[in-house]
Amino acid sequence: MTDQHTASAALAAVPIFGRLSPQVLSSLAQQTEEQAYAVGDVVATRGEPNDGLLVLVSGAMEVRRGDRVLKELGPGDYVGDISLIDGGPHSVDVNVTEGGMGVFLAGAQFRVVVKHQPEAAIGVMEVLVARLRETLEWLDAADQPNN
Repeated sequence: MTDQHTASAALAAVPIFGRLSPQVLSSLAQQTEEQAYAVGDVVATRGEPNDGLLVLVSGAMEVRRGDRVLKELGPGDYVGDISLIDGGPHSVDVNVTEGGMGVFLAGAQFRVVVKHQPEAAIGVMEVLVARLRETLEWLDAADQPNN
């Protein structure tokens, strides 16, 4: 179990949870586990099942696809937000480059909170729909002839 204040703050920084009330965030935080990581640990392997969301509280990780580094992660960054909802596999490899700690929310635990607090699902859906609309606007703009 994780310190509730740390877990709530970590989850609040994840965009899909941006519209959730403090009460719902607290409920989610109660379901998290603290996980420690050492340099060289493999956090995610592309194509492997993903069972939740990890928010990095301290340390650093590297997101890779093949030999290419896509992003460096630090405190406040996260992996697994979409898989938290759909249970899909990891789409990237994630390795620890600096030891630290993260807050982990399992997909099953997320679904327990959603079942008992449906406003959690509504808040997440609102954010996901906003992302979809933004993507559609980008596509519409890309379809416009250059002036």
